[in-house]
This record gives sequence, C-alpha cells and structure tokens, in this order.
Amino acid sequence: MIDFNFLYIEFTKVTLMHILLMLGIPYIVFYIFEKVSKFDKFFEKWEAALFVFVFGALITLASINIQETTNIPFWLIYIYALIFLLVILIIIYFFFFNKKSKKRKFILIELNNQTRYNGLFCLQDSNFLKLVGTKKDPIQKINFNKEKNEYEKAINIEYAAISINLTEIKKIIG
Repeated sequence: MIDFNFLYIEFTKVTLMHILLMLGIPYIVFYIFEKVSKFDKFFEKWEAALFVFVFGALITLASINIQETTNIPFWLIYIYALIFLLVILIIIYFFFFNKKSKKRKFILIELNNQTRYNGLFCLQDSNFLKLVGTKKDPIQKINFNKEKNEYEKAINIEYAAISINLTEIKKIIG
C-alpha cells in the first residue's frame, strides 16, 4: 500500500520511487511501444517527454486515489492502468497512424540554390526532411542551369536516402 500523501511532497523531497512511478515505468512502456510499432509522431523530444510525464503522473494519481477508495493494492491498479494505456496507444496507432504510414508519395523539393530533388517522402523531424528511393524509382536530382535559365534533365541518385535540412528548402511540391 502506498500512502495517500505520496504525491503531496515538496519538490526537494522527491525520491527515486516518485521518479520511477511517474516517469520510469511509463517511459519503458512507451519506449517498447515506440520500438515495436515504429511510432515516431512526436517531432520534438520534449513533446514525448511531456506525454510520458503527464500520463505517468495521471496513472500514479489515479492508482493512489482508487487504492484509497476501494482498498485494492496500488501495484495492481498501477499495472492495469499501464496495460490500459498501452492498449489505447495501440488502438490509436492502428486507427489513425498505421494507414498513413504505409502510403508513401513522391514529392518534389526545391532548394534555395534552385536544385530540385524528386523522391519518396519518408519522414520529417524538426530539422530535416528525408527522401528515399527504390531500385525502380530512385531519387532524382534536377539541376538549374543559370545560362539557359531552365532545369536540366533529371539525374538519378544512387543514394538510398537523402536528409535535407529544412532551412535549405525553398518549396515543396507534392
């Protein structure tokens, strides 16, 4: 049994048990879910950390409150709540994100130096956009000829993937 006053402490008296319950175990559950499902929808790391902290705190608080009212052991409620969180994450992933991740479409990216790349959009984070190519449809680089003031014929790039800094991108046509 965990005391009802477990979460009502001063900031300077936070123990490893507080950190474990509110951050550690929820992070492990989310980390395993993220690795198994390839869920990478948080563009910034702080967003994922905030998600884990909020849900870890909610699960801990709810478990303590339910323990006080029903006399069910804290750990049993806590484990069931984590399993429930995992099931909800899996349902959200399969209904909203799984279908979109299978669809890969071609996009044309124009850089500030007027070079263009045509390839399959793979993923984007806060700093980079990633294009991939296949043997059948490789990434194409289209150079701008300043003398003729036109774009030259596409050159197939042998790279499997290219990461482009978002600050270098002038526009995306897709």
